[in-house]
Amino acid sequence: MAPNPSIERTCPGKPGHAAHVERYAPMSWNYRVIRNADGLRIFDVYYNEAGQPVGSNVVPTYVYGESIADLKAQLSLMLEALERPILEEGDVGSQGKSNGKA
Repeated sequence: MAPNPSIERTCPGKPGHAAHVERYAPMSWNYRVIRNADGLRIFDVYYNEAGQPVGSNVVPTYVYGESIADLKAQLSLMLEALERPILEEGDVGSQGKSNGKA
């Protein structure tokens, strides 16, 4: 499987990231919508070098920053998640299967 070209950012190590994800470094991430028992939520999702989702935060992402510009930038990245296929909770870390694609 070729690397996912939509992955542009590397893991910044921001607070709240699951500790088990560190073993996959270097790693790319982006925001993705994940469907779980509670419905749809936006999570930070981490990818291996093949572009497969291998982990996510334990809790959904929240918007934070030190300025309005920071908040706008983060919201813009979150809006990109709405254009990507929805991941099922069980698919993250299991070969990147989601509605037939990752």
